[in-house]
Amino acid sequence: MRCRAFIGLLFVLGLSALPCGGTGDPAVIAVLELKDGRVLHHASIMADEGSNLVVRADEGLVKVPREDLPPGSMPDKPVSSPDSGPGLVMQPFNPDSAPAEPLPPAEAKKPTPKPVAPAPPKAKPAPNPVYKGCTITSFQTKPYQGVLGCLEVVVSNPTDQIVILRPGDFICITASGVRHVGRNIITDGYPPHLKRREVVPPQGEIDDIVTFTDSALENPTVQWAH
Repeated sequence: MRCRAFIGLLFVLGLSALPCGGTGDPAVIAVLELKDGRVLHHASIMADEGSNLVVRADEGLVKVPREDLPPGSMPDKPVSSPDSGPGLVMQPFNPDSAPAEPLPPAEAKKPTPKPVAPAPPKAKPAPNPVYKGCTITSFQTKPYQGVLGCLEVVVSNPTDQIVILRPGDFICITASGVRHVGRNIITDGYPPHLKRREVVPPQGEIDDIVTFTDSALENPTVQWAH
């Protein structure tokens, strides 16, 4: 009778050592109570990192310090299961093993543009000395009745046609480049004649005073405005 009871006790103890899943695998612990209070179900070692063990359980992949394991609760070597793969093992990242990213292509250097010499300034065309066939043969400063900006101008007409001239046909340019357009034509005499136009006879000339401005003119020159 005592022998049968002892055999029955051994049978019960053998069943309690098996995992709850009934697989019979001694490397899987049905319930693993850690010292820090956590409880893992169906735990098995996946990797040994020295002071830590990587444990696979129903709760997931857990890194457990050896000091938190109950004595003799886990086998010394990791085991591999049919459904475990390399992606389930926690491995430290090694930057030297990462594939090097290709360097971006170097930008081609743009050629340095050659300096371009500035174009020389265009020469101003010389004033046309002839207008309607007439030529300004001479001029000189000649103030008239208190007006300083006046010039005596002599115009020659070598053509056989009568030429009509107006004050705006004359232009005065000072030494500083200021331009003044003729205002009036005055024929000096007694009495003087203020004209809006002057008639130059064929094969003849006129000697008139042209007013340009009220103030004095600095080294002026006279030319045709056209």
